[in-house]
Amino acid sequence: MRYHLLGVSLIAIAAAVPAAAQTGPQEATQPGRAGSAATQPGRAAGDQVPGSTGTESDIIVTAQRRAERLQDVPIAIQAFSGAQLEASGIRNVADLITQIPGASEGRGNTAGIQTYQIRGVSSFYGDSTIGYYVDEAAYVIPNRNYAPVVRAFDIDRVEVLRGPQGTLYGLGSMGGTIRFITAQPDLDEFHARGLFTLADTNGGKASGSGDAAVSVPLVPGKVAVRGSVSYDHWGGFAESPSFPGDKNDVYMQDYRAKLLAKPTDAWTIKLGFQRNITEDHWGRNFATVDPPRFVISPVRGRASQRYNMWTGYTSYDFGSVLAESSTGYIDRKDTSVGPIVLGPRAFELDANAASFSFVQELRLVSQGNTALRYVVGAVYQDAKNLEDIAVVRGPPISSVSTYRSKSWAGFGELSYGFANDLIRPLIGLRYFRDDRDFTTQNRAPFVRPPYLKSATFDSFNPRFNLAIKPNDNMLFYVNVARGFRSGTFNTASAVAVSGGAVDYTVAPDSIWSYEAGTKLTLLDHLLYVEASVYQFDWQDVQLNYTVAGGVQVIRNAGNVRGRGFEYGVTLRPTSTLTLQATGNFNDTTFRSLVNPVVFAATPSIAVGRQVASVPKSHHTLSATWVEPLKGDDLKLLVNASYTYISKQGDPGDNLGRFGSSHDLVKARIGVQRQHWGAFLFGDNLLNDTSPIQVSGSGSTRYFPRKLGVELKFDY
Repeated sequence: MRYHLLGVSLIAIAAAVPAAAQTGPQEATQPGRAGSAATQPGRAAGDQVPGSTGTESDIIVTAQRRAERLQDVPIAIQAFSGAQLEASGIRNVADLITQIPGASEGRGNTAGIQTYQIRGVSSFYGDSTIGYYVDEAAYVIPNRNYAPVVRAFDIDRVEVLRGPQGTLYGLGSMGGTIRFITAQPDLDEFHARGLFTLADTNGGKASGSGDAAVSVPLVPGKVAVRGSVSYDHWGGFAESPSFPGDKNDVYMQDYRAKLLAKPTDAWTIKLGFQRNITEDHWGRNFATVDPPRFVISPVRGRASQRYNMWTGYTSYDFGSVLAESSTGYIDRKDTSVGPIVLGPRAFELDANAASFSFVQELRLVSQGNTALRYVVGAVYQDAKNLEDIAVVRGPPISSVSTYRSKSWAGFGELSYGFANDLIRPLIGLRYFRDDRDFTTQNRAPFVRPPYLKSATFDSFNPRFNLAIKPNDNMLFYVNVARGFRSGTFNTASAVAVSGGAVDYTVAPDSIWSYEAGTKLTLLDHLLYVEASVYQFDWQDVQLNYTVAGGVQVIRNAGNVRGRGFEYGVTLRPTSTLTLQATGNFNDTTFRSLVNPVVFAATPSIAVGRQVASVPKSHHTLSATWVEPLKGDDLKLLVNASYTYISKQGDPGDNLGRFGSSHDLVKARIGVQRQHWGAFLFGDNLLNDTSPIQVSGSGSTRYFPRKLGVELKFDY
């Protein structure tokens, strides 16, 4: 049925428009051969090859649903081209997060279940606080803050929008939005790409990966397809005393297919498919000892996360307005068996989940360099998430829960440029309504009939923006926005174990954000500077904590205030050298608690305490050097980066402990011709394996140092 709806939505909009001529904003990029800034895979139009005289201000992004220079977007946003990701050795979302100011990794039980935060808006349970998009489709799972597992190979670009994006994106975008735009098929030429790595893992097994992609025009100028396949193995480095020699290896498979059709110049159709399989032996919950190992366990740890994602996009250019339709469908399954620490002993925890999500969005976007600009649209979501969790051969904790969400939203933004676009005020609004059902059935000792709870959550989310643009190289802006997250429900076990202290229904939380920033291109485009200050007030925070028996309870805990400063500097002192610095200072603390007595046993939840999973500072320094060795045909490429992330707490730690601060160093050096390249690389060169977070159930850590070789080709 879901696949039928996907097809119907695409056919309906296609049949509603006549044949004419133009491209949509997503056609700002066209993949092609390596070595060309205009056509290289993973490059946005106007993006520059490393070491050229252009700056980040020239990158074209579509964060505001229209193609614009990064310099002209009056919000805090980063953009990474595919070439930049590869040059920096960024291969997945976890690597990317370390490069985003104010972002960090939260608690992640396995490689396929990862949670992240931006600007201090952190949560482990409940809906995501970051909106994730693959191409134009939202990746969303009810009641789960999971990021998609996306391989960075054959990506056109990644756009990271910091701060609430409640008007244009809505779904989960309280703290920010991350958009993964995959490489487009080439309508005119055949291309093939490949990237292969082999590495030594410090104290563990060998690691390796293989990626390949091909783009084939089926009807030149009209229809083309692109496909990619990736395989990645992380060599395990820790083992369990219960099963000597059985290490925490991770295996990932990623498959993508994409069709691009242009029946006319005005009509664009894109169909995409992605399948990801992540298998994790033992997960990431290490015992709180050094060197890292797993707890004594009655069972081998195993986890598997698999999802299929279908996307569809079609647009028609009427000249003054672009009509767009975006469709997404996700089918995800999670299974895991592993140890859970309850008191002095470890038991077996079996967890299974199955979810689907269907999202359909329609938009009208004004076009042209006009004074009046607008975006209006509507979105519908139908999603379900079933979770079956049981402790085996231990305390009789077990429940089966089903979350169902049917939501819709109408949204719009309107701006007008005065004095030849010197001043452009913008006002936006989104109305959101979510009808949710929750069914829970627990087993002994809390046996009771299935419990059904329904609730409707809705909100109006405005946005106000004022952009002042004295010239093409200077931008100043003020942005005020509201973010919103649907309410959720507690399980029957949580209500029973808490002694009725919490209700089944958890109310929504919301956030108001206030930001002022600037973007400057200076010294004849050799220097690019961006900076912003912000404050947000987060009300009725949905917070999870642990009660007797290790059961997780969710409740509206109180209010949080966050303040921060972000900066980004790119300097190109020569035509071959690029220097960059980005960073964030963040103070995000509890301002008040609804009932402090409830959290007396959880020191990490207290007035004045930094919110869990939120470092107070995060800084990255990087350098890229591109030196011609033999004319312009052979080049030496060197890239190195250093990232500092301060310590952070864990939402589930009853002792109020913090993890460690981190010093992460990456480097890559090699030679590249037009069609091939060979490199040596090192990840986590300082071998920083100190805990990211510490809780009663264990600690999470970065993978240890990897030293390896990378080979790539591009034809």
